[in-house]
Amino acid sequence: MNHFKRCLLLPVMLFLFVIFCPQMARAASYNIYVDKSYDGDEEGTSDKPYKTLKKAVEKAESNGSGERKIHLKNGEYDGDLTLPKETELYGQEKAKVIIKGHDFNNLNLEGNNKLENLTVSGGMNALNLKGKTTVSGCIIKNAGKNGVNMTEGSSPVVIEKSELAYNAKGMYVQKGRAIDIVDNSIHDNDEEGIDIREKVRGSVIGNDVFSNGEGGIEIVVGSANLTIRGNDIKKNKASGIANQFYSSASKTGKITITKNTISRNGHYGMYCGAPSGGEGRPSNYWSDSLDVTNNKIELNKKKAISGSCDVVKAVTEEEKKTNETIESETAIKEEDKSAEEIVKQEQEEDVFKQEEEKETKNKETLAQIKSDKNRLWEEISNKKTEINKTNRFKSFFFGFDPKAVSPVKEYNEKIKANIAVLSELSNNTNLDEVKLDIDQLKNEMDGRLKENEAFVQQKEKSFSLFGWALRLFGI
Repeated sequence: MNHFKRCLLLPVMLFLFVIFCPQMARAASYNIYVDKSYDGDEEGTSDKPYKTLKKAVEKAESNGSGERKIHLKNGEYDGDLTLPKETELYGQEKAKVIIKGHDFNNLNLEGNNKLENLTVSGGMNALNLKGKTTVSGCIIKNAGKNGVNMTEGSSPVVIEKSELAYNAKGMYVQKGRAIDIVDNSIHDNDEEGIDIREKVRGSVIGNDVFSNGEGGIEIVVGSANLTIRGNDIKKNKASGIANQFYSSASKTGKITITKNTISRNGHYGMYCGAPSGGEGRPSNYWSDSLDVTNNKIELNKKKAISGSCDVVKAVTEEEKKTNETIESETAIKEEDKSAEEIVKQEQEEDVFKQEEEKETKNKETLAQIKSDKNRLWEEISNKKTEINKTNRFKSFFFGFDPKAVSPVKEYNEKIKANIAVLSELSNNTNLDEVKLDIDQLKNEMDGRLKENEAFVQQKEKSFSLFGWALRLFGI
């Protein structure tokens, strides 16, 4: 090889190394593989992957302290699984790797877990996070209760570059957690986009929080240490940001709310209130807890900031003038309120909150009945099959034993009880979409009840040779 060719070969080899080395390194980083479409011997390797996520998780759990990085090829996989500690899931394509759940927790994460580039759909909680977790580039949707539920504790959680949509509540951050919620799209959830309880620390930065059925971001202020920065919070049915005081979490917080755009929300841009009544709240609680500066707050249905907040320098003078003009043009301008009027305003918000909590409980009950229904249907089907297979010879000669259908009768009573609960829920809700769900579920249960009753009746009146002979001879 001449000198010229050697000189040309070197940069080509370097180029190929730069291009292919990251992909090779990433491919080698997984040690368990899953491919739903694979048909052959299953070993969990790249060329002989498992067909189910369940098998991969079982393999990961048996690895002891070894690596637990699972790669899923495109396809829909059954969830309702617990990921052991140190287990990580990676999808081939975010929208095409779907983990489908049905029961309470679709994926239950024990700690030191990571999810990347996949979709988690369904379950009461799509993700239930017990320990340290990172969720990156995922879609979390269709949960009956919470898209992401973080249990109480101090473990850190990172949710980044993900979409949380069409859940009852987008994200529920329980007491004490450390969070980094960054660059997500959180939208079209039935309740709050992000619900943060007391003593939570961390940041909520650069998110789009929009079109949620209640508030965009709700925060229990007590002992919180949070930065809410650079978010676009808009078109939520209640307030953009709702700060809450509870006497059980009465210490001041340290919450910086800055450089956000908060617009076109159904109530206030930012609201401060006390759902439990506000007993024991210091007069300067909000101004001591909230640092609200350099936000763009406009076009909200009520005022930019509720009078109860009493936050210094919340908006610039220019923004204040713009908001006053908007409020005047839409006939919703409010004058400075007296102390009595502020209390009345808080009471109205509290009534609204109580109504929201009632509807939340209604939805939770409905979701639980839906979840239990699938299991109940399966149990009934299995019991009918068992009845049909049992004692055919004996039934033919001597008749069917009425006791055999007692379990089906008991299931029928459960269905009737569920129908009664659904009827009560229908009378207790003001939401048309909930009423529609209830009516559909009641119709399904009514149909199943009639089917079961016909089954019982048919079995109890089934033919027997001995009985036929008695009737024939008039005995």
